Amino acid sequence: MAKTLTAIDVEIKVDKEFSGLLPAHSKEETAELRRAVEADGRFTDPLLLWYPTESSNALLIEGHQRYKLWCSLPDDTKIPPPAVQEIKLPDRDAVKLWMLRRQLGRRNL
Repeated sequence: MAKTLTAIDVEIKVDKEFSGLLPAHSKEETAELRRAVEADGRFTDPLLLWYPTESSNALLIEGHQRYKLWCSLPDDTKIPPPAVQEIKLPDRDAVKLWMLRRQLGRRNL
């Protein structure tokens, strides 16, 4: 069985253009996300990544708030890192369209 990759197994880059497409959580939403992760003892959804063809660096396309929370946890946290999953898309425009379509009907848009 293949190992599930996590946020510590890959170098994740936050692309300003991609992260700027979606509004950040409010303080209350951030606190609620933290409470939910702490109550579950884990991140329930994977971070979604895209690898541009010209780079081996993974760009975060979904899970910005979860990634930010993960990075803010202490080094000795008992919460395991979030899983990561690759999304295959041909180019940056396709990624932006995918991100916006995915968010329609959700809290973010």
